[in-house]
Amino acid sequence: MSNNDQTSETASPSALQGLTVLVTRPEHQSATFVENLLQAGAVPLLQPVIKITRCDSADKKKSIQTALSQIDQYDTLVFVSSNGVSCFAEECESLGIPPSTIARKQLIAIGASTQSTLRTTLLRDSWGQSRKQLPAIQISIPQTANSESLAELLIRHHSDQRLLILRGNRGSSVLAERLVKNNVSSDELVIYQSLDVAAFKPEIAAKLSHGSIDWVTLTSSASATRFFQLAKPLINLDDPQFKIASISPTTSQAIRDAGFIVDAEASRYDIVGMMDAMSLAEAGQG
Repeated sequence: MSNNDQTSETASPSALQGLTVLVTRPEHQSATFVENLLQAGAVPLLQPVIKITRCDSADKKKSIQTALSQIDQYDTLVFVSSNGVSCFAEECESLGIPPSTIARKQLIAIGASTQSTLRTTLLRDSWGQSRKQLPAIQISIPQTANSESLAELLIRHHSDQRLLILRGNRGSSVLAERLVKNNVSSDELVIYQSLDVAAFKPEIAAKLSHGSIDWVTLTSSASATRFFQLAKPLINLDDPQFKIASISPTTSQAIRDAGFIVDAEASRYDIVGMMDAMSLAEAGQG
């Protein structure tokens, strides 16, 4: 499970000046990244390779409705991405479950961005209206925004509680495997789905073919896998003519599994960390 936590901070303008950077995140998650790249003097190009939607199959919908109708049985809710928070809120709204019910639970988020999204989402009288008086909402996060650290937090401090983990249909099995190995009982609920885009935009395909892109940024293992599926017919596999930036070790492993080299990996698992890693690589310090 890779983490896509992003912050509103901006990386300092640096060696990215004038470079063309491909952003492969889902479109609704790309605005801050694009803004940061522009502020750093880069030329961002947007090409999502996966899209995020609520689950639409009858079986998945039934599973979600059943689990959320029994939400009172769970002590702790665990959110592994901001996408999960958004889709969870939509599902709760459709079932008439108010934010106040969720805010009373013990809440855990995989990282700071998911924590921020969750807190903002819950500070409402209803899912669509902000509260005039904001309650204190405690949302724990692990030391590092990844599945291993999240598992450690749950094992150390929440092993005697009933856990519900809200996740997507893709991602690694690290969290579930660690919990099972340590005899921590939990339920997983697939609350959203990641779907592959069918093809690159023609102008993006042309730029990849002609070597006109300097950096490709990849922010999840799913996006890495899909990007290379689409890109391999268009590029020279021995010399793709672009550098690759990864947001996390999990994403980097997916890049290597596809047969490519990671030129920059974020030490802090968000878009700012990735931009900093790219800048260091360009400056010859990566």
